[in-house]
Amino acid sequence: MSADSRQGTAAKHLAVLVETLGRFLATAENGRWDAALDRLMEIRERSMFLSEQIAPTRLDPVRLLTDARALIPQEWADRVLTFVLTREEIRRRPEEEQ
Repeated sequence: MSADSRQGTAAKHLAVLVETLGRFLATAENGRWDAALDRLMEIRERSMFLSEQIAPTRLDPVRLLTDARALIPQEWADRVLTFVLTREEIRRRPEEEQ
C-alpha cells in the first residue's frame, strides 16, 4: 500500500472515529446506555484500524488531520466540539471565581 493510500485510509478511519465519538456523546447524553456501549465498541474497532495505518509508516500529521476534518459530518463535529468547549468552560470557572 502506498503512502498516499495509507494517508487517505487513515484519514477516513480518523473521521469515522470522531463521528462515532459524536454519536456516543449523543446517545450517552440521552441516557441510552446500550447504544452508547455499542458506540464505544465501534470506537475501539476504528482505533485499531487507524493504528494499523499509522504504525508502519510516517504519515503527515497535518495532512491526516486536515483530510479527516473534511470527511467528518458537521453534525457530529459540532457535537464533539460542544462537548469539549463545555468541558473547558467548566474547568475555567474556578479560576474566574478566585
